[in-house]
Amino acid sequence: MLDELNPFRSAKDYQGGIRHIEALMASVDDPELRWALEYTKQVFLEWDGQHDKAIENARRLLTQDNVSNARREDLLGRESFNLFRLKRFEEAYAHCDRRIAAAKDDPKKRLELIGWKSQMAAGHGMPQQRLAIHTEYLEATTQGSDDWSTAMSFIADTHNKLGDREAELHLLNQLLAAQKDSPSTKLRLIDCCLALNDNATARQLIEDLINDVSLLADSPRKGDRDQHAYFQKQIELFQKTINLRRKAIDESSKD
Repeated sequence: MLDELNPFRSAKDYQGGIRHIEALMASVDDPELRWALEYTKQVFLEWDGQHDKAIENARRLLTQDNVSNARREDLLGRESFNLFRLKRFEEAYAHCDRRIAAAKDDPKKRLELIGWKSQMAAGHGMPQQRLAIHTEYLEATTQGSDDWSTAMSFIADTHNKLGDREAELHLLNQLLAAQKDSPSTKLRLIDCCLALNDNATARQLIEDLINDVSLLADSPRKGDRDQHAYFQKQIELFQKTINLRRKAIDESSKD
């Protein structure tokens, strides 16, 4: 029965798929099959951009009898996701905070929920509010862990948006030390150094980055070659900036 939904998925006809699910539900008694259809409807609503209806659907499913803890957590996550998609930030943050508070006796789950809130906040709302949310995430992590690196990256990006490049530089240097020469972090550091007019450090980082990504150019994997092309393009832009600055200095010295 679930295979009947594949053509709707392939054609991205999510509204048609939803109508078909609703027609199928009338003749389905098996609880597991009903759940599979209901959850597919939830997914189709989200893929179709019907976020208000997706919230209503998730909340309806949460009121049903015998919803397992795992499914309940999944549905709460969908509700949260759709609140963020609708930019109902205060409601979304309050929703996250209730779940975080309820997980006070489960450190792993609590960290996951704080991380989810931070991830959803990234790039949205006021930078100062985002900074507080990302800092809460960082404080819940263990230094050097993947969560720590993610939180540090979010905080560095927020300082960038606030125009505090010195704070961003400090955080990125810590990240680079922990990540053992991450090319992506070096790329961000080069941009930061150039913004702070530290051309010498930027040049050294560019040399390091060229060496770091050189093997990607001849990789049999297309993804690696595409990544090399991306880094090469960014490097060329940075080198152009440095060369223009050097030219301006040379011309001013002639005067």
